[in-house]
Amino acid sequence: NPLTVTMSQDRTVKAVFTEMVSQESPLMETLSDDEEDSMGDGFDPLDGADDGGVDSLEKNTASFWVSDGQHYVTIESAPGTILSHAAANSLPPGANSSPPEEEYPYGFFAFTVENVEVGGETTVTIYLPADAAPSKYYKYGPEPENIEPHWYEFMYDDATKTGAVIEGNMITLYFVDGARGDDDLEANGRIVDDGGPSSKPAKAKGGCFIGAIW
Repeated sequence: NPLTVTMSQDRTVKAVFTEMVSQESPLMETLSDDEEDSMGDGFDPLDGADDGGVDSLEKNTASFWVSDGQHYVTIESAPGTILSHAAANSLPPGANSSPPEEEYPYGFFAFTVENVEVGGETTVTIYLPADAAPSKYYKYGPEPENIEPHWYEFMYDDATKTGAVIEGNMITLYFVDGARGDDDLEANGRIVDDGGPSSKPAKAKGGCFIGAIW
């Protein structure tokens, strides 16, 4: 704030306001005891990244409900960066087709990371609920070799040093400014992301039928 937006194409601009709470004031929890228990032992809705800070007071952290209103996630960018425009969506804005046929229990996330070294590497960590079991991370947007927005699997790739690494309920996204995964495809010190975790569809229970001929 202030933010300058260059209107080089049709865009949707959404303003998200966050109440700033003084560290000297008592902080109100946003979850009930039952909801907090469902997040797993030790979950703190004020410190979803478990780094000892208060999410709403940290420039690189955001915690919020996902699009179904039933799950709570935390997104944390690397120290020294600024996380902004973090939001949950049922589908990435502008997506004109369905995602790959997997399950997306937490919908999709959009965010921007500022203050990245121009052309440099950075990471973003997503903390899902304790019982989450993501298997892949998909993005909707352009790639260097295909600038038309499309769905693509964004798992870690040694050649580009970009992609998602999944460890239990935690997803670490590796970015290179202007490279694969950065939706603006510009080395400008800013990472723009639209994507979300998927899980494998539950397998249908099998059965057998044995017939007898008398």
